[in-house]
Amino acid sequence: MTEQYDKYMRDIYAKYAGEAVNKVGDNFILPRLASEVSPKYYSRYKFEPITFIMENNLPYGVGNIIKYIMRHDAKDGVKDLKKARRYIDMMIETHYGKEHV
Repeated sequence: MTEQYDKYMRDIYAKYAGEAVNKVGDNFILPRLASEVSPKYYSRYKFEPITFIMENNLPYGVGNIIKYIMRHDAKDGVKDLKKARRYIDMMIETHYGKEHV
């Protein structure tokens, strides 16, 4: 990763978390969470879901869909996919009507 990218990531965390971050490998971790390791089912990606979600200012439901889809194969399998589906069904009902669910 480049220095420019590192600065960019530090700025994102400072903006959204209100504090500086520590770099651990290729990941950025808030100091208050430094004792906790980022779960492997998230840290295996270039960007953890929370970084993508926060940077794009995504709504709560959309963020959860992304989170569950990204981790399903490494955490709770079908249970995570069903959680994502529940949020998708709620969004369909809200935006397009119950008859589309």
